[in-house]
Amino acid sequence: TGYLPDGTVFDSSHHRGQPFEAVIGTGRVIKGWDVGVLGGEYAQKIGYQAQVEDPANLIAMQVGGKRKLIVPSHLAYGERQIGKIPPNSDLTFDIELLDVKTRD
Repeated sequence: TGYLPDGTVFDSSHHRGQPFEAVIGTGRVIKGWDVGVLGGEYAQKIGYQAQVEDPANLIAMQVGGKRKLIVPSHLAYGERQIGKIPPNSDLTFDIELLDVKTRD
């Protein structure tokens, strides 16, 4: 579930009953998701110093893990307006990693 700074929900795969599927770490989702799911090693790779409240969030997520991602606007959509998301919005996501699929 994704939230705007005022708490408004702008998207929720949970409410749709259909998990969101994405390829992580390849630029197909916002950088904040890549950093949030893949952890600190990935953040260093792209030159981002992650600011986290819980040091455990610097570790890549494992299947079954839940996390609150607080994504600054420059790792989200920046100056672009996307649907209900205003420009320069910091975003918050509650995510759960249900499965990891490989290309094999």
